[in-house]
Amino acid sequence: MKFLLILLMSSVFPKAVTVEHGIIYVDGKKMEVGKGTFIPDPSDKELAKKIIENRSLVKKLKLNLEVCNKKSKNMEEKYQKREKKLLDYWNEKYKAVRLENEYLKSPWYRYGRIVLWCIVAAGASAGVTYLIVEFRK
Repeated sequence: MKFLLILLMSSVFPKAVTVEHGIIYVDGKKMEVGKGTFIPDPSDKELAKKIIENRSLVKKLKLNLEVCNKKSKNMEEKYQKREKKLLDYWNEKYKAVRLENEYLKSPWYRYGRIVLWCIVAAGASAGVTYLIVEFRK
């Protein structure tokens, strides 16, 4: 049944109807299909029924597809921009946290002060020893 309907729809649509915002115009007669921008679909049984019933009156097909395409492109661009901003934000946030954690867990942060004070103490004691030896001469 569905295959037959799709076959009938495909044979009807190339000759078919003017569709603008949910209204079918068949030789000047209006038939309400729905509200908003309407894109005919072969699986839409109500539209298929209306077209098949009035097949002799149907002359041409005109679709309002540009509006839908523009809307979908704009929405897609907005979604991609928003997604990119969120991704950048979380990458920066986790990058900073990751770097901070790496720094805090690094051996230099843990033992660096001790090593630094040992070097300073060794240098100071060597300097004091050198001065003592020089003054004894």
